[in-house]
Amino acid sequence: MTTDAATHPQGSVGSLRKLLSPKEHLSVLSKESPSPAITVIPDNSSSETPPISRLPDDLLLLILESTKRATDTDTDTDTKAHLRLEAAPAGLVLRWLVLLLVCRRWHALIRNTYAFWRDISFCSYARAQLCLARSGGASIDVSYADSVEMCAAEKDSPDTLRLLMDNIGRTRSLWLAGPCVQRFMCEVAPSPGAAPVLEELQLQVCDLFDMPSAGYGILSDAFLTNPSRLHTIAISYVGVRPTSSVFAGNVTSLSLQSYNLPGVGWFTIPEMLAALQKMPRIETLSLSYMLRWGDDDGSSGSAGVHLPQLKTLRL
Repeated sequence: MTTDAATHPQGSVGSLRKLLSPKEHLSVLSKESPSPAITVIPDNSSSETPPISRLPDDLLLLILESTKRATDTDTDTDTKAHLRLEAAPAGLVLRWLVLLLVCRRWHALIRNTYAFWRDISFCSYARAQLCLARSGGASIDVSYADSVEMCAAEKDSPDTLRLLMDNIGRTRSLWLAGPCVQRFMCEVAPSPGAAPVLEELQLQVCDLFDMPSAGYGILSDAFLTNPSRLHTIAISYVGVRPTSSVFAGNVTSLSLQSYNLPGVGWFTIPEMLAALQKMPRIETLSLSYMLRWGDDDGSSGSAGVHLPQLKTLRL
């Protein structure tokens, strides 16, 4: 009877003895079966590039700009427009600057991107110079406030204001508070075409107990040579004529304030209604101590005005 070698391994061993010499037979039996091959995957987790660093520059810049806006400590525009300051701001901490310290790539992107340097808010002279240089030829947003005490304490305050006023032609948003408003009204506002890209104009009182009795003067129309760009106006203790360019068709927010102090002329009801006729897009309107009834001007019979976008009215 034949025996299957697969079932009876001894038969196989016997066959090997016949085919191989004793020395060769022992050599075959002593060999171990090769272990299965194991694929070794190197651990590169420590040197792997973080996902955010793999983003292209344009997408990474969008994220960084969004982060800057989220961490910006500057006062928002709407708050500024209705803010009654009793003292000059001490300055702002720009928390987004810590982004420069993350890595060299972020530092280079932020440093060479104009959008990060166009906001020049309550800066020292050195920082204003730096922002103006790094913002290139882009439009800038300027915020500046002073008081008598502040000007005495900071020797470079007049130089900072002069530096900002010298760049008024690039200014997209201008927010001034305090005695600097009077200097602006005397030196800059009368200049025709001084601010061709201006979109926001906010002139505020810094200290109610330290203001000229005659007010800050009347805003010249020569300054607003391109009123079609204007969308936000907030003016305190500055005179405005009924025919002024501040009553422009694209303005969505208008705030006029006299604080019931002498030196600022009030509007009659017909004058204000006629001015508002030019402002169909107005959404926020604040007229504090700015309206009066005329003697024989027919105010009681004045026709109304249609403001379809108006959402907020303060009188």
